[in-house]
Amino acid sequence: MIVYRELFSIERDLSISAKTLYAVSNNLGKHYHKAKLPKKNGGYPFLDARNESDSCKRFTDTPMWNSSLSDRIGPMTRVDKKDPNYIWYSPVEADSFEGLPPAYIETAEFDCLHDDGILYAQLLRNAGIDVTLNETKGTMHGFDIATKAPTTLAAMSQRIAFMKRMI
Repeated sequence: MIVYRELFSIERDLSISAKTLYAVSNNLGKHYHKAKLPKKNGGYPFLDARNESDSCKRFTDTPMWNSSLSDRIGPMTRVDKKDPNYIWYSPVEADSFEGLPPAYIETAEFDCLHDDGILYAQLLRNAGIDVTLNETKGTMHGFDIATKAPTTLAAMSQRIAFMKRMI
């Protein structure tokens, strides 16, 4: 997460302490589902490992990440659907979202994973989970690598505002 990359400039610019950011992000993660964490690396997670969304079909060659890369890495990181921790690999396929904390979901407009983020937000909302959805415009996957760009700074402000609300 970008928060860790520039922790101290965030601390200065947005008046939130590095310790607080770290604590909030770690504590939210501990409450994610009631499943036990896998004992070994469970694979690279997707929101929807099926890779069948319209954005997956449209963005096959975008920079940073695209559905062609998802298709290539998927078989190397696949987690068996019978594994009780499969929901960590493909959360939209979970049977229940009960007990999840409020969620911040951010999508990039030209990202093969865009529709997966929208779907996950809708599933969480349907389950009564409070969701903050930030659909960034004119962006691709990994847009926040340009740490000083106005779009990144705006997204950072929204991320941090969400974390402050969770304190």
